[in-house]
Amino acid sequence: MRRAKPRVMTKANTVSHPALTLKKWSAIALAAASLMGCAGTRYGLQAPSGSPAEVDAARMELKVIDTRGAPAADRVELGAPARLDTRQSHRVPVGLTTGYKLAAAKRLCDLVDGDGPTLEVLVEVKQAEVEWSSTPEGPSAKIHVAIDLTVYDADGDVLQRGEAQSTGTVEAGETTPEELTQAVEATALNAFDHYFAREKTVTALNRALSDHG
Repeated sequence: MRRAKPRVMTKANTVSHPALTLKKWSAIALAAASLMGCAGTRYGLQAPSGSPAEVDAARMELKVIDTRGAPAADRVELGAPARLDTRQSHRVPVGLTTGYKLAAAKRLCDLVDGDGPTLEVLVEVKQAEVEWSSTPEGPSAKIHVAIDLTVYDADGDVLQRGEAQSTGTVEAGETTPEELTQAVEATALNAFDHYFAREKTVTALNRALSDHG
């Protein structure tokens, strides 16, 4: 019995790319490492290990929804609070940027093998926050991102559900809006990458596709 795709009354962004045939996850891991720094550890993040698995699909379209009401923007326009209590932290919700959505869509483009149906990957933002704290060197920031992922076939049937989360850091003295934007994007992509870099995730998705075929 088919499960109809749930309707969510919220602002959504959909991005899709043509399939690039025979692109392996190593290209995605390299892109993640580039965003996080040469060693893949910028903002305290670790790039995922490569997975040889590919999704048996022509393409995967990305839709990102955020029901929290956090503002979406091209960058994180957020400065450190004027006053920070050294004994407390201060959390501020932020929206995921256009840069994140384009990069995540490119990840999906590289993941498919170019042969099969078109799928939709719905990313629901459950948490995207900047947590400020006070240090002797000045304010520092920790980025928290948690997302739910659902993969649908062309008929709206659910093929796979999952979740992922990641935490990044921005050191004191580097908390500019530009740096925070890159940190939020890198942390959100890190969660996304680690989910799809797990071979069992792709294997289970391909099995579900075969069962629906």
